[in-house]
Amino acid sequence: MINVAQFKPNQFSIQFKHPYQQAIQFAQLQFETITIDAKTFRKFKPPLGEGSEGIVSKGQNVQTNENVAIKEYKSINKNELQAIQAIQRYKFKNIIGIIGVQERQNGLPVVVMEFAHGEFYQYMQTPQYQNLSYEEKNLCFIQMMEGLEQLHQLGLFHRDVKPENFVYVKGPTNEITIKLIDFGLVKENKENMFQTSKVGTPYYMAPEVFGNQNNSYDKSVDIWSLGAIWYELLTNDTFFQGNRQEEIFYKIVNISQEEINRQIQQNDSIKEKEKHFIKSMLQKVPSQRIQLKEVIQFYLNQFVTDLESFIKELQKKKREGLSEKLQNQQIKIRNELNQFKQISLDNVKKANQTEFKRKLKQFKEIERIEEKEVIKMQFYNQKEEEQKKIENLIYEKLLINDSQINQKIFKNQMIFQKKWKKKWMKQKRSLKNI
Repeated sequence: MINVAQFKPNQFSIQFKHPYQQAIQFAQLQFETITIDAKTFRKFKPPLGEGSEGIVSKGQNVQTNENVAIKEYKSINKNELQAIQAIQRYKFKNIIGIIGVQERQNGLPVVVMEFAHGEFYQYMQTPQYQNLSYEEKNLCFIQMMEGLEQLHQLGLFHRDVKPENFVYVKGPTNEITIKLIDFGLVKENKENMFQTSKVGTPYYMAPEVFGNQNNSYDKSVDIWSLGAIWYELLTNDTFFQGNRQEEIFYKIVNISQEEINRQIQQNDSIKEKEKHFIKSMLQKVPSQRIQLKEVIQFYLNQFVTDLESFIKELQKKKREGLSEKLQNQQIKIRNELNQFKQISLDNVKKANQTEFKRKLKQFKEIERIEEKEVIKMQFYNQKEEEQKKIENLIYEKLLINDSQINQKIFKNQMIFQKKWKKKWMKQKRSLKNI
């Protein structure tokens, strides 16, 4: 059942989670309430866009206030519908999320999807993207690869891979996740696809797509397209250039592998490891193209290695900082004990001088020299024993203090190592789930 209501500011509150979204005048906004897969959504008017395949509107989950996109199909092929249903079951990270699918009375579906914040191709034109570092651009492309590899895992290939068919979604801290969209040309890998029409976007189409009707192709066409996109992301230029589609088609079909490799190798904007992988993707012979999972695994291993090095360096700095702090504390205590020792010795010396003057006065009253010497020696021996006792006492305190500090250093190191080991194991488990 669909209810139409005028949206009034004093009745409802729409919470948009991202500041870049356009402000909506509440007094003019209308919505329909629809229920799909036991979830209720507001479908706002007017729609975001309309094409030959369907109408896309912005929506919102009534229970959670989560923003969604709602697509009402005018036409859909069997492969696209099957792909959408498979994506809904598996919920991949780098493929647009399918929240609900419901068939209407006319037999065509309404699909509720994850709300994207923009097309990746439009993002590529912004100063924000141009200011990204080389490694940050690489990370964007790795997410694109993961989206295609996830689709291939479903036994499907896309056939129209281009920057416009990726969107980005912003997370709570404005981190960007790249997601694959548009499954209108998707086919099953097991299908023996023969070239009957040129499907795809010229800049990114594989050579075998232009062959005669006896030529077949498979998911490797997606790998070629990704190679062309990777080149463009890192250089800001398309790999194939021309003023007309026919000119681009001709270059793709007639370019030699040597020319492809030379163009990649001579571009100084690309680092060596990326040159190797782009060459491996842009292979004219489909069977010689590298598998996406090999490239993804390489960067995953590199990430793990870099993370291990970072953690080790951080642990080293933490240990050095802790040791320095404890050493400073040890020096401070030693200085205080040495100061105590000096004060004590000065007091003994002062007391000795006072006692010596008193004895000296007595010496004058003793006539016999031998008796004077005996008394004098007894006095010095007595005071020397007292001084040794004080020094031994201070030495024992120093030993006890050193032992306590060493125990504290060892204890803190054990706590620190246990903490980082636990954090590393947690990180390692999350990496395995990628």
